[in-house]
Amino acid sequence: MESKCQDRVVKELSNRKGYTQPRVSIIMPSYNHKKFLSEAIQSVLSQSFDEFEFIIIDDGSIDESQKMIENFANLDTRIKTIFHTKNLGISKTLNEGIELSRGEFLAFISSDDIWMNDKIAEQIRAYEKGGSPIIWSEGLIIDEKGVETGEKITKKYHASQRTKSGNILSELLIENFPFGLAILIKKSAIGKLRFDPTLKYVNDYKFFLELARSNDFYFIERPLWKYRQHPGSTNRDHNGYALDSINLYNFVLKEFNSELSSKNRALIYSRISRSYCTIGERMISIKWAYAALSIGNINMEILFAFLASLIGLREGVLDL
Repeated sequence: MESKCQDRVVKELSNRKGYTQPRVSIIMPSYNHKKFLSEAIQSVLSQSFDEFEFIIIDDGSIDESQKMIENFANLDTRIKTIFHTKNLGISKTLNEGIELSRGEFLAFISSDDIWMNDKIAEQIRAYEKGGSPIIWSEGLIIDEKGVETGEKITKKYHASQRTKSGNILSELLIENFPFGLAILIKKSAIGKLRFDPTLKYVNDYKFFLELARSNDFYFIERPLWKYRQHPGSTNRDHNGYALDSINLYNFVLKEFNSELSSKNRALIYSRISRSYCTIGERMISIKWAYAALSIGNINMEILFAFLASLIGLREGVLDL
């Protein structure tokens, strides 16, 4: 581990005298979220279930985030802090947290989001009743000021009618709907699996797909967390997102070929087409659009991808 510490300062406050093995390791990546950071940290420290360690990794923030994190760490010995001297990206940051974790379970939260104070307790109870190694729940959307918008995550991300418990691989192959901050996962379930650092925007999607290959999920209907939408949380790198989407869907076609129905294969082809259209590769986009049409099972999404490829419509990538 020493060789990995050249670009960060590691401060393991949880090693103080009297520290016991945590049941849950909570990992928070932080990057320039001073406006929301305090509320996010407090929502973790206020959990009714308190058998946890809290690993906060600041990924090279240039605002006052590091000072705020240090202040919290000085008040609560469950906090373990890591400060990167340069930005390494979300995947490497999360993977570092996993490597440092000691708990039986893992949970993730972004530095601008919020948990309800019984989130972990409810998920532990659900695990003990049902045994599924991955527990997730409904969530609410809040605005920049923390005001609820009235939207639920599953409705906004088209998952209201989808299978959310049990084997959800077939659903995930065409739609990404779990959120990282919604998850409580048995650490033994992930084995050597880690977030893919080559994917900047859809690393969580690939992570969930690989988990769903061999693990059941369990969904709690009650909202246990709040996702904050603000200008900094909105992806404006359309080209980067499209390139990630192309790589992700090619991974799906290669690794999950036998699990794909002809309908879902056509949908994936159409999404690859739209992604190529976004980055200006019109001829490649048309090729994938024709491939989708040739399979049949034509719906509005496939038809739109075909028309977009013909006229060269940019920024046509779907949200994953």
